[in-house]
Amino acid sequence: MIVSDVRTYLKDNILLFDGAMGTYLTSLERSYKNEPEQAVLDMPDLVRRIHLEYLKAGSRAITTNTFSANSRNFPDTWEKMIDAGWRIASEAASKFDAFVFADIGPVDFQDNPEEDSDGTAEYIRIAGRFLKNGAKNFLFETLSMADGLAETARFIKQQCPQAFIIASFAVLPDGFTRDGLFATQLARTIAGCPDIDAFGMNCIQDATHMAELASRLDTGGKILSLMPNAGYPTVLGHRMFYDGDPAFFAQAVAEMAEKGARIIGGCCGTTPLHIRRIREALPETRVVRKPQISVAPASTSPDSVAGTPADTSVSPFWDKLTSGG
Repeated sequence: MIVSDVRTYLKDNILLFDGAMGTYLTSLERSYKNEPEQAVLDMPDLVRRIHLEYLKAGSRAITTNTFSANSRNFPDTWEKMIDAGWRIASEAASKFDAFVFADIGPVDFQDNPEEDSDGTAEYIRIAGRFLKNGAKNFLFETLSMADGLAETARFIKQQCPQAFIIASFAVLPDGFTRDGLFATQLARTIAGCPDIDAFGMNCIQDATHMAELASRLDTGGKILSLMPNAGYPTVLGHRMFYDGDPAFFAQAVAEMAEKGARIIGGCCGTTPLHIRRIREALPETRVVRKPQISVAPASTSPDSVAGTPADTSVSPFWDKLTSGG
């Protein structure tokens, strides 16, 4: 049966997202030196191929390849990047009856009022462009603070009342973002935003540590979304590697669903194989238990894992990998 609404789908199903775009794309095309998001213009066939690989692996939702596509990073091409990213993802998803989420990464929040001090206007510009393309689902991801989200979500819902919005934060295993905000504080903030549908975490952590931290959070009734990294990276000769076991990763992510996460997927270092293993680890019907609620920070003891390569030159993509914002 075709389900066109995310909320309806989530009533009886776990929503499995795709995995990484940037690290996977650069592992397939190691000579590519531009930002991964620019590939929607430079190499649209490769981006389409990656979307299709994730869909064939079992993803029920994919994200546009537009993480850093904004007017500050790409003043001359950001609109074209969003248009192309939306079109490529939508064409791929239509063959699988899958959801497409507009992927929006963090914007710089400047101190100079002339440069839009709170960044809200930039988020609204990006969201508005996606809405013009027909977007109904939005993923704000790898965030380190919640500034501007409530206003942007309100704008989206005014334009598209049926929109589904996820706010997902990059949180270290100790529970803090790079801006010093604790996960419980962020969860509480999002719980107070009526226009945001789900609170999430992605990037920085592996599945084990993310599950531990998630078990201690109270999302205030918001749907929980968890998309961990494939593991912890190792840098060798200016390249980053993840080589964690996809089967182990998948089992840990499947257990997140058992404990209350309704939306799951992968972030940096994950591949279609990781998503296929998650799909295999998820039974057709899964009873979701209410997550444990606590406010104590999680302990930290990052283990080291290493493998899928990515260029380590300074860029929005590299910043996502190394700093979580």
